[in-house]
Amino acid sequence: MKKFSPLLYFLFFGCINPTFGQKIPDSLLHKDYDALRESIYAIGNDSVRAWPYLNAYLVKARIDNNFEKLSEAYENMAYQSRIHDMIHADSTVFYAEKTNNKKILGNAYLAKGIILYGRSKYKESLDYYLLADEYLQDTKEVYLKFNVKFGIANIKYYLGYYDEALVLYKQCADFYKENEPKGYLTALYSISRCYNKLEKYDLCTLTNQEALKVAKLLKDKDAISYIHHSQGINTYHKKQYNEAIKNTNLALPGIIKNNDFVNESVAYYYLGKCYSALNDKEKAIVYYKKVDKIFKDKEYVKTEIRPAYEELINYYKDKGDLKIQLHYINQLIKVDSLINKNFVYLSGKIHKEYDTKLLLSEKNKVEKELESKHIITIILYCTVVLLFALILFVSFRYYKSQKKFRKRFEELMMKDNVPEEKNTVMSIKPEVADTTDVAETKKPDINEEVIQSILAQLEKFEAKNKFLQKDLTLINLASKFNTNSNYLSKVINYYKDKSYINYINELRINYIVNLLKEDAKYRNYTIKALSEEAGFNTSQHFSKAFYAKTGIYPSYFVTEINKK
Repeated sequence: MKKFSPLLYFLFFGCINPTFGQKIPDSLLHKDYDALRESIYAIGNDSVRAWPYLNAYLVKARIDNNFEKLSEAYENMAYQSRIHDMIHADSTVFYAEKTNNKKILGNAYLAKGIILYGRSKYKESLDYYLLADEYLQDTKEVYLKFNVKFGIANIKYYLGYYDEALVLYKQCADFYKENEPKGYLTALYSISRCYNKLEKYDLCTLTNQEALKVAKLLKDKDAISYIHHSQGINTYHKKQYNEAIKNTNLALPGIIKNNDFVNESVAYYYLGKCYSALNDKEKAIVYYKKVDKIFKDKEYVKTEIRPAYEELINYYKDKGDLKIQLHYINQLIKVDSLINKNFVYLSGKIHKEYDTKLLLSEKNKVEKELESKHIITIILYCTVVLLFALILFVSFRYYKSQKKFRKRFEELMMKDNVPEEKNTVMSIKPEVADTTDVAETKKPDINEEVIQSILAQLEKFEAKNKFLQKDLTLINLASKFNTNSNYLSKVINYYKDKSYINYINELRINYIVNLLKEDAKYRNYTIKALSEEAGFNTSQHFSKAFYAKTGIYPSYFVTEINKK
């Protein structure tokens, strides 16, 4: 047997404050729980008519000391009483916890989450939705599980994850269409809002038309107001400003009657936007001020209406009224502080606790199905662990290498370019050992005049950048110096403290580094062009030599120097 549905409380809030001291007719006290529940469900949102039945249900539960019925009684009272809803929600949870029943506990936590959501306490609401989800996981309460899913979808919508919210809303709509007409109506309304946020305005209109048919069939005036509200926003985005004003004005009386300051604030914002688009700035500012008044009174603001404050600031800036301009700047700072505070908490919770929880639930299913195949489960677990460890290792290595590259780049940039030393070895040494470095350390057994002649020619060789010639072998260079390759190799090994290949490569790399630092046009060269400029035969040899000399790659150096 169905009980009173909480679904419309998600969006359409009751505002009646029934009197607690109402006398309960004897005829109601003699009814059983099922009969009273059916009457409450049939009455729906008419709190004045429903309250005697709610009180009768509560009194019977107290007489019977039935914790489950007491929890249910307070839950239904919470949905009907806008003023005392939190008191009743707390009582719902209090008696549910005495039952130690997962279904009843899950339902109670869901109810409190819904009430908190209705009061725009999204952080607390999410906590209770997650609790409800946890307790209902192992039950067969499909209806309650979809109500939790609907609540989570609302939080996702609030966070701006409209694609994700739309998927959940559609799943709920498919379920409610066959099981809960008012729930289906609420889901349609929510789907239309997602379509609007996703800029699918024609789909939004079609969904609102379907929702309006259902609302009229159910004779739900509250729902009709909210559908007009949705269509008002949608027609604004379609640039049908007069139509948007008409729809929003049709929606406002019902929204205000329900004390729904959240959607009232949104309505004022879009009225302001419409009048701004129609070049009626003065009327737009009137509505933007209404948005601010609700924020001051309720200390709540939706992210989408933040631009109202920018409009107010710019309006008074243009008027030269610095005092009021400053006032709205301070208000915007408060708005941003509140938005950031809520979003940091909610976004983290919804992905870490809700979405992860869904994945863990799926993982448990797989583990149960593979219980007879224990080896496969172990392999799967190990693969996940190894993959995670690999990702961590790669991430760490990447971070470390980037930090190391940055440090070496800064050292290269800080190195002074002294003209007479521009082609000498720089003091940037990579961590990788150079296996081609000279093995000989003794002074070469060569005639001193020959040594001095070779050193003098090497000096001219470096000064005139002769090392940039391609295919410059040891034999070729020795021939140009009128000496033999053995003598030249020994002089370079001893006096330059490196092998011939490293000597030539480092001269070329020093040259290119200085060239890139001093002349911006070379920073637009490709790596291949730079390698040719430096005298290398291939870009691969150039990159390898550049890294061996500096500890970073030429592409990284060019990118970073361009940033500077």
